[in-house]
Formats: sequence, structure tokens, C-alpha cells
Amino acid sequence: MDLGIKDLAIISDATKVKNINKTHTIRKLKKTRRRLQRQVSRKYQMNKKGDRYCKTGNLIKSENISFQ
Repeated sequence: MDLGIKDLAIISDATKVKNINKTHTIRKLKKTRRRLQRQVSRKYQMNKKGDRYCKTGNLIKSENISFQ
């Protein structure tokens, strides 16, 4: 058994287990998540009113997006 970067694992019978973090879908989800996190952070900073913070519908919607 060999653990690597390109393939997660290569077993002695030449079976390859793919690394899911290298797939196009996961990379796209991570990119989307980074973009939304920046967006939420900017909205949070703009929405501060002294010590109080009001959650808007857009912030709630973007915080509820789940990623695996």
C-alpha cells in the first residue's frame, strides 16, 4: 500500500483510490466557499453598528450554504 498526493492510495493489486480533494467538483466548491466567505466578511464589517450587528437575509442565506 502506498499513500501519495496524486492518488490517495495505491494498493498492492494496483487498485488506485482517488484523492477527492483533487477533483474538479471539490476545487470548484472550495473556490465558491472562499468567495462567499469574503462576501460575508465584507457585509459583516459594513453592517456593524457600534456594538450591535443586524443579520440580513443575504448574510443568513450565504452562511447556510453547506460544503462537505
